[in-house]
Parts: sequence; C-alpha cells; structure tokens
Amino acid sequence: MIDKVSFIKRQLLKLYSAKSWEDFVDKQQLGDCQEIIASVLSLKISGVVKVFGEIEVDEPYIDPDGNEQIYMTHHWAEIDGVRHDFSKGTLRYYIDWSEEIYETDVSGESRYI
Repeated sequence: MIDKVSFIKRQLLKLYSAKSWEDFVDKQQLGDCQEIIASVLSLKISGVVKVFGEIEVDEPYIDPDGNEQIYMTHHWAEIDGVRHDFSKGTLRYYIDWSEEIYETDVSGESRYI
C-alpha cells in the first residue's frame, strides 16, 4: 500500500516546481488553498476528499467589508477520514503555526470547523 500523504506531497512538489516541501509551503499565498486542494483531487486517489470549511485564526482581523472576523474560509483534504492540510502556508499571517506549518496531519487541531 502506498503512503498517500507522501505520494501527494511528491506530486505537489512536481506540479508546483518546488525544490522541497518547505519551499512549497513557504511560497503559498492567501487564496491558494482552493487550487492546491484541486490539484490534490486531480490525482484521483481513493479515500481522498475535499473539505471546504472555516478555520479559527489567532487574532481577529478586518474583512474587506470592514467587519471583524475570527474565522477564515479554507480548503483542506481528508485522507481515509483523517484531516490533512497541504496549504497551511496560505494562512501564515493569521495563524502562528511555528514549525508545525510543514506538518499536514491536523486531525488533532480544533481550529478547523
């Protein structure tokens, strides 16, 4: 059986011409999560599904309409029922991930809604 997470990571590195996983995450911009998850889904791996939801940020921010928000919309994947986030870099200015920014398994994170 293949390690689905490692396979997805390798494919994302190829698709986005990244030198390493850290390079891939570090180059992510706000809004890239949807495209990244679409790329994951394009691999057509059994047991991988897209999740569109919200994530709680560390500090409130002001949205384009001038309203204070504590949640942002975000896309991630579930792999065989386990939540994985391949686009944490898109939220680096809203969440202090520390070194965990490079980890994809977020099954223990309560900030995902």
